[in-house]
Amino acid sequence: MILRLTPLAALLVLPAAPASAAVSLMQRGWPVTATAIIGAAWLAFAVWAVIRSARARVQAETAKEWGLRLRGLLTTTPGAYLVVGEDGAASCSDALRSWLGLDRKVARFDDLLGSGESGLSPDDYSALGAAIQALAISGAPFRISVSAAGNRVLTAEGKTAPPQLAGDRGTVVWFSDSSGAYRRTEALEADRDWLRATLGASTAVIDAAPIPIWRRGADQRLVQVNRLCLAEQNLTLV
Repeated sequence: MILRLTPLAALLVLPAAPASAAVSLMQRGWPVTATAIIGAAWLAFAVWAVIRSARARVQAETAKEWGLRLRGLLTTTPGAYLVVGEDGAASCSDALRSWLGLDRKVARFDDLLGSGESGLSPDDYSALGAAIQALAISGAPFRISVSAAGNRVLTAEGKTAPPQLAGDRGTVVWFSDSSGAYRRTEALEADRDWLRATLGASTAVIDAAPIPIWRRGADQRLVQVNRLCLAEQNLTLV
């Protein structure tokens, strides 16, 4: 049986084929669209990760460069440092280990206690430990002298360390070699004691002389007389 369509029926049937084809294409296109969106998101994330990684690498290289500069600066300073935490953990410069004659790494404050010719003497170790503990409690800086290997005298100046360096109650101690100044001070004190003793002996000799002796200053006032002069002439020092 052959169906014959009128022109009007043909016009109504023909548009149905393109509509169904469009629906089929849309159904087939949704997976492609979702894949494209996910791929674009992953691409954006990859670009962001690369940029962030590059930025972190630049920051790390900058921090490393500044760390090397700071370390180089510390190695050129004429002093040495010691950092002590509240729990007793410690670190120090190579210069301090050299001054103290230590051939081991300092990880605790107790490592500074010497034996023989190296490290701090028990008295200096106790004095420095007490000063550090007092600073951790009061926050007041301290300045003491300690002895080191080779008859070296070190001046230790302690201050509160920054929290990021040694915790809330950390201490940083800067050491300077004051051996030369200490020896000059000792020499001056020895000269002072000798002059004082010499002056005392001279005064005793003059005072015990059997004749009246006196001495006037630049303004002609009496500045020194012996006992005999005072007794015989009834003089008074003014």
